[in-house]
Amino acid sequence: MALAGPMRLVAPLCVLLTGCTLSGFEAEIQGRVPFSPPAVYLEWWRDTEACADESGSFEALVFYLADWIMGDARVARARWSEPHDIIIVRRYEADAKVVSHEMLHDLLRGDGSHTDGRWASCDLLFG
Repeated sequence: MALAGPMRLVAPLCVLLTGCTLSGFEAEIQGRVPFSPPAVYLEWWRDTEACADESGSFEALVFYLADWIMGDARVARARWSEPHDIIIVRRYEADAKVVSHEMLHDLLRGDGSHTDGRWASCDLLFG
């Protein structure tokens, strides 16, 4: 997808700051492969459920590792997408905050704008 006008300038800045969401700008993902989550992910899931006071299905989650993600919020680390996909950039798969952040997206059924108060109360905001 080619960016027009000021978006050509904003997109690289968002990537550098790793804290913007660009409406209508789809993520580009390179080297995505499915992977089986380590056992600790279930513990992180339960901690996230408890903090958020939400329940969900860990078994519904599909995890991927990727070489690179560009174009959406927290592009340098991970991305959640419907229905229950969590894509993590290699070298962040052992980072509890990165993984739990994406798990909270699943529990909140999105909230890409991070407006729900549970992001802050669970200490899962970046920036």
